[in-house]
Amino acid sequence: MNALCLAATSFMQPELPAASTDDDIVRAAAAGDRKAFETLYRRHADRVYGAILRLAAFDHARAEDLTQEAFVRAWQKLDGFRFESAFGTWVYRLAVNVALMSIRARNADPVSIVDDEHLPDIADTDNPVRAIERAELERAIAALPP
Repeated sequence: MNALCLAATSFMQPELPAASTDDDIVRAAAAGDRKAFETLYRRHADRVYGAILRLAAFDHARAEDLTQEAFVRAWQKLDGFRFESAFGTWVYRLAVNVALMSIRARNADPVSIVDDEHLPDIADTDNPVRAIERAELERAIAALPP
């Protein structure tokens, strides 16, 4: 039985070190390592979802669908990633383009008025999207000149 377990584990892909850079992980994913792509997804999905959620007028179901579509497209186009920018920047731009193309295809307005009852609760500190937006805002403010 031990030989069977050992044989089964020899086909498994090696674990990526937690401190791996996105560039290293992208190279592994582009070579077909699905675990590496899962790592990229986990690192960047919340930021992508937050951007798409705003473009989708806070329609959570639509934002989830578009986020999934964006990462499927990223997997398909990963071999075209040229390392000229950070992977996070590339996947964010790709996701925004996916969302905008979807909005155009549906003849919807990406910037629309949202009723008060559909606005996210700004006091909801448990909302992971809110935490990400807050962190992005704090980084942007810190980067401003004095």
